Amino acid sequence: MLTSAIDLILNSYASLYLSIASFIGSYGGAAIILAITVSVIMIYPLRWVHKVSAKEQSIMAALLPNLQRIKQESSGAEQHRRISSLYNSYGYHPIYAVRTLAGLLIQVPALILTYFMLDSLSDLSGVSFFW
Repeated sequence: MLTSAIDLILNSYASLYLSIASFIGSYGGAAIILAITVSVIMIYPLRWVHKVSAKEQSIMAALLPNLQRIKQESSGAEQHRRISSLYNSYGYHPIYAVRTLAGLLIQVPALILTYFMLDSLSDLSGVSFFW
């Protein structure tokens, strides 16, 4: 089931690339146009990621002085209780720091898809990049 869905996506992506290449008459130009198209498609998700990352950085900037003070003043269970209380007051959990990786999690599948699409195209074997 999953393999057939991946194959469908890969074949659709390859068909798009080949149709662009046949329209332009250049595999290299098609690769550039496909890269620009994917970049344009990624604008809005990456904007959202930037907002999330900026929010994360602002929360951590506010928390960091308090965290350092707590770590200097206490230890053990008392330190844990105070840090948990600080996080609760900001509505934050340390696992939220993973949200800053969202940009990577959005871009890497597109990169992997492009790699496997180009690797599987036998039409590109021995063909020059532009002319």
